[in-house]
Amino acid sequence: RIREGARAELQQAKLASLGTMAAGLAHELNNPASAARRAAQNLCETLQAFDQDASRLLRQLVFRQVPIGSAADGGTAAEEGAAAGDPFQPIYDVLGAPAPKLDAMSRSEREDELADWLEEEGVEAPWEAADTLVTAGFTQEMLEAFSEGLVPRHRKDFLTWLPRDVEMRQLAEELAESTRRISELVTAMKAYTYMDRGEEQQEVDLHRGLEDTLTILQHKLRRRSIEVVRSFGELPAVRAYGGELNQVWTNLLDNAIAAVPDAGGRVEIRTRHDQEAGVAQVEIEDNGPGISDQHLDRIFEPFFTTKEVGEGMGLGLDIVHRIVKNRHRGTIDVRSQPGKTLFCVRLPVGAQEN
Repeated sequence: RIREGARAELQQAKLASLGTMAAGLAHELNNPASAARRAAQNLCETLQAFDQDASRLLRQLVFRQVPIGSAADGGTAAEEGAAAGDPFQPIYDVLGAPAPKLDAMSRSEREDELADWLEEEGVEAPWEAADTLVTAGFTQEMLEAFSEGLVPRHRKDFLTWLPRDVEMRQLAEELAESTRRISELVTAMKAYTYMDRGEEQQEVDLHRGLEDTLTILQHKLRRRSIEVVRSFGELPAVRAYGGELNQVWTNLLDNAIAAVPDAGGRVEIRTRHDQEAGVAQVEIEDNGPGISDQHLDRIFEPFFTTKEVGEGMGLGLDIVHRIVKNRHRGTIDVRSQPGKTLFCVRLPVGAQEN
C-alpha cells in the first residue's frame, strides 16, 4: 500500500508539473494567437472590400451593358444606381451562401461538367478551376448564364480570374477559422489550468470547466465523429479547486471517448442542482460496451485497469476518486450495463475543508 501510494503521488506530481508547463505555454501563445486571429479577420474583410472596389472598375469594361445609373462620371447618384444593379451580384450571392453539401457522386459529376465547359472556353487548368468553383457552390448553368452578359473577348480572362479570386477567399476563410481554433484552444487551456489563480478554493463554473475540457479533447471527438449531447441545467457556482475538477472531467470524458464504438459513438453530459441536498450533480454517460460486474467494484482501485498493456496505468479513476471524495467531500458513483455506462459526480455547493 505504501508503494502504491508513493507511485500515485509521483503520478500526481508529474501531472502537476505538466499542468504548470501547459499553463506557461498557453500564456506565451496567447498574444501571437490573438494577433493572428485579428489579422486573419482583417484579411477576409479586406478581400471583400477589394472585390467590391474591383467590380466597380471592371463592370464598365467586361459587361455588354452597364446597369442604369452606373455612368462613368463616378457621381454619388451613379454609384448608388450601380450598387442597386450590380452585375456581379450573382457572384456575390454564391460566395455569400453556405457551401453546398454534395455526395461524392454528385460532386464528381458537377466537376466533370464544369471542367469540360471551362476547357471549351479556353480556361487553363480547367480541372483545378472546376474543383475550386464547385466547392464554393458554382454550377455550369449559373456561370453560362452569367457569361452571356460579358464582352466576348473578356470571357476567357474573367473565367480564368474567378477561380483564383474564389480560392483566395477560401484560403483567407480557412486561415481565419484555423486561427480562431488556435485562439479558442489557448483560451481553453488557460482556463483549464486555472493559471495565476492561486491554490485556494474559488467560485467555479462547472459548465465552463466541462466546455474547456471538451475543447481540449475535441481532436479525439472529431477524429471518431463522436456525438456529444449537452443536457445542462441551472447550476450555481461551486467553491472548489477548479484545476483539479478539470482533471476529473478529463479522465471521465477520455474514458468515455475510448469506450464508445467507432460508428455511432455518443457521450451525454447532464447537470442539475439538487437544492435539497445542497449539491451540484454532473453525469457523464456513454454508449460503450459497459463494465462487467466483476470489474465494477474495483475500478477506483489504484493501478487497476482493463486496458491493454501500455494503454493505461490504472490511475485515472483513482485520481478522480481522490479529488472528488478527499479534496471536495463529494461522491462519485457508477452504473453500467451493455450499451450504457454512467458516472455521477455530486459536489457540495459550499466550501469544503480538506
